[in-house]
Amino acid sequence: MAITIPESIKSTATSGERILFRTLKDWLPDDYIVYYEPEIHGVRPDFIIIGPDLGLIVLEVKDYTKNTFYHFTRDQWTIRSTQGDLHSVKNPFKQSRDNSFKVVEMLEKDKNLIQTEGKYQFKLKFPYGYGVVFTRLSEIQLLESRVYDVIDPEFILSRDQIDPDHEHFSGDVMVEKLVQMFKVPFRLKEPLTHEEINTIRYYLFPEIRLGAEVKETVPYRDQLLLSLRDIKTMDLHQENMAKQIGDKHRLIRGVAGSGKTLILASRAKMLAKKHPDWNILILCFNISLSRNIIQMVRSMYAEPEKVCDTYSEDHDALQAEVPDNVHVRNFHQWFKQDLQINNVDDYIENIEKAEKVLPKYDAILIDEGQDFEGNWFKLVSLCLNPDTQSLLLVEDRAQSIYGNKRSYLKETGFDFRGRSKILNINYRNTAQIVSLAWDFYETFADMQKKDSKKENI
Repeated sequence: MAITIPESIKSTATSGERILFRTLKDWLPDDYIVYYEPEIHGVRPDFIIIGPDLGLIVLEVKDYTKNTFYHFTRDQWTIRSTQGDLHSVKNPFKQSRDNSFKVVEMLEKDKNLIQTEGKYQFKLKFPYGYGVVFTRLSEIQLLESRVYDVIDPEFILSRDQIDPDHEHFSGDVMVEKLVQMFKVPFRLKEPLTHEEINTIRYYLFPEIRLGAEVKETVPYRDQLLLSLRDIKTMDLHQENMAKQIGDKHRLIRGVAGSGKTLILASRAKMLAKKHPDWNILILCFNISLSRNIIQMVRSMYAEPEKVCDTYSEDHDALQAEVPDNVHVRNFHQWFKQDLQINNVDDYIENIEKAEKVLPKYDAILIDEGQDFEGNWFKLVSLCLNPDTQSLLLVEDRAQSIYGNKRSYLKETGFDFRGRSKILNINYRNTAQIVSLAWDFYETFADMQKKDSKKENI
């Protein structure tokens, strides 16, 4: 089963996109990564597939039917909408090809990702491809509609080739069709390494970058080829979590060191980028964490959209600042300095009597939620824009200072059932530390059990 990012497809996806998403997830190998609608420097391909032994493929998905087609050429198509209106669109194959070229152009800037000698010198060391998926048309229907006249068959996947419920479907045939889509078809002698795949992700997705070091630069055709090392990115699990959070209210629970705060900061950056007009508030319990979050968000903004900008004369990463529409506060700082109040309960009462007006935030992200009091959540929920309902709550109840027991439904008005995620992986400690801690816990737990038995005798 392939890794899909996000983990599940959004509710607004078309039925054809859902079928393709499920099929790629179920039938591709475990070490393949499938991105659905990733935003890459101004373009948004429908799917990108990265396979260690395959390379990279960009897919454009169309839910066209036979009635959709009116007239088409190799460059431009005239299609008919469901209402019967005609409008012009780019040939989807050309759209997929152009998107792949933009992706390749970014990746060819890194010396570690290109071939340094031979026939394909300065080209990617791994193959790349592109193609179109017609999710509602069979091979026969595509042939009858003469689509193959303007798009070569090897660059097309039809409904019967992607739908496991179709009687002629074959997973092996689907994978072989993907292999045929490569512009320069060649098999990798050695699979892409974990570091090489991380480098690809680093270039394509600025929101997951945590840092990298330049090893050296190589002049080539009036530009510098970069060579990055010690690349730090969110891992696939963390990236998936940040991009899967979705809209409206969400809850993340995680153990210490699982990257909860990192995901929260990355989520704030993605929201600010997607909605530059939003007013975004990040709240936490203690002062030191608020400072860490500010530094984390600042570091993320220090990573430019285009990696090559990092090393230009005009770019100064140290000058990166948190955007004006993103506010990071600990709770006491927020309600005493920003709201200028001393008693939360009295303030809420005045709001309910319409004697006070609260500021509105389009998104609120809360860290250390386990230490927030019930009336704090009440105040926060009153400040949240009811049209967006974008609330992200992050907590670890094992780290609760006060051991608060609560009902989020009662305190915030939001039901988090079915809208929560759990992070179980600890990235902060080594295996040796975790093993020692576990041995200590088991020993201590056994001692407690023995003492309890003695007391009951």
